[in-house]
Amino acid sequence: MALQKSDGGSTPFNQQIVASLMRSNKMGLHIVEVSQHMKAHRDAMIDALAKALPGAMVRKPEGGYFLWVELPEGMSGDALAARSIVHGVEVSSGRVCFPTAAAENYLCLAYIISVLPIYSLVGPDTICDGIRRLGIAYKELL
Repeated sequence: MALQKSDGGSTPFNQQIVASLMRSNKMGLHIVEVSQHMKAHRDAMIDALAKALPGAMVRKPEGGYFLWVELPEGMSGDALAARSIVHGVEVSSGRVCFPTAAAENYLCLAYIISVLPIYSLVGPDTICDGIRRLGIAYKELL
């Protein structure tokens, strides 16, 4: 695997770790563990969004890493993303995720909302705090 390195981003050391994990036949266990971890993050985020963003619609995904938030008609995802930074939360406008003419009233959120620089270390409590902060910005724009 390390010899086939072509992504330009991972190191041969990290690739050796992944190759070792794959050879150990423990990858399935790791996938189950990560899936449970991410499901807890997803569920915490969905619950927090229901409380903090009244009028917004969130579809519960069966898999993946992101949540789509449909904001009320007329609310700009760009404006909410910009306003959320004032409250210490960084989110992405969904507009940048459309390949053609974009809907303006969407957010795309990773299950681990960025209120810390290393988002993989953020737990459900921090997710809820981030969504609470996002809710403040949301209510300011309403």
